[in-house]
Amino acid sequence: MKILAIDTSTSRAGVALVQPTTVDALCQLEFGNRHGEHLLDLIDFVLSSAGQSITGVDGFAVVTGPGSFTGLRIGISVVKGLAFAAQKPVVTATSLEVIATIAAYQSTPVCPMLNARRKEVYTALYDCTGALPQPLSEVTVIAPEQWLEQLAAQREPILFCGDGAIHYANQIDAILGDNGMVLPLHLQHGCASGLGYIGLQKLEQGNIEDLHTFEPLYIRPPDAKLPGVSPVFTARTRQ
Repeated sequence: MKILAIDTSTSRAGVALVQPTTVDALCQLEFGNRHGEHLLDLIDFVLSSAGQSITGVDGFAVVTGPGSFTGLRIGISVVKGLAFAAQKPVVTATSLEVIATIAAYQSTPVCPMLNARRKEVYTALYDCTGALPQPLSEVTVIAPEQWLEQLAAQREPILFCGDGAIHYANQIDAILGDNGMVLPLHLQHGCASGLGYIGLQKLEQGNIEDLHTFEPLYIRPPDAKLPGVSPVFTARTRQ
């Protein structure tokens, strides 16, 4: 079984062709906000490098978010078009799931954090004791200090990863102390191959998306709000 995995949730676009025991081809490039200019070329490069075509894959995996609004729309639109043309199934994963795959077989909970700007992070908590992450909380957008205080109340070590963890490393240290461990910078980048392995599992389990109804997972509330009213986001943490 072969799956083509496409991640455009951040400025670093990634495409991988993955089988259960091999990564046939993988490419990740820093595109900024220019995913629309280069994504199809990147897909073609990965497929041609592996000697494959769109018709040779068994399905597609794509990140639904959270992340770059423009990047998510482009990635999902491209995957929907390719899947419709090739009549192949699509499975999805969140950007935080993909980041968490870099911390497989960890005995401590893993907390990927993406910098959401506006002094907030996209984040969630995962059990990564196995090969693939299992959610311990809902994906949320929240002020980092508020989230870290919630985690500190659990009084257990937590491994942080993602660009938000790097950006707010000082706050992690100040609030969690020795219980807050930040993955080293050179291990921080989530990889499209991780998305591919998540996708293979979901494809095997039959967790297929409806091409006509699945949408980006933006998470962030709308900018326009009534005066004096602010939305409240909560996350389910491990009991």
